Amino acid sequence: MLWSLRTRLDERPLLSNDLAVMEYARVAQGFAHREIVRVLYLDAGNRLLAEEELARGTVDEAPIYIREIIRRALELGATGLIIAHNHPSGDVTPSRSDRTITDMLAKAGKPLGIRVLDHVLVSRDQAVSFHALGWL
Repeated sequence: MLWSLRTRLDERPLLSNDLAVMEYARVAQGFAHREIVRVLYLDAGNRLLAEEELARGTVDEAPIYIREIIRRALELGATGLIIAHNHPSGDVTPSRSDRTITDMLAKAGKPLGIRVLDHVLVSRDQAVSFHALGWL
């Protein structure tokens, strides 16, 4: 099933496909018992260049290293990215920390031409998109 969902990500621009991104992230990491951070790197047409697991954390936090995300985006020639992580508690309400790190990442990427297109939070049966909420 994960392969099938991943194939849909490869087929068309991701910014116009929030539901496919949320469903992929939910299936890929929503059932994990600790937080996993995943980054999807996109080209100028918002098509997937690479999808990588950035970090595995504990039951309630995972490290997100802005420097490493930006470094990898530059290596890939990415102009956009989507960050996704799970909340093992099942509550996908974005924390203050989630919002802060997203803002910091967006500010770091902006002068380099790298846009944060979305931050997706998932659990076993829920997903929330910062883009859909109008926060990005």
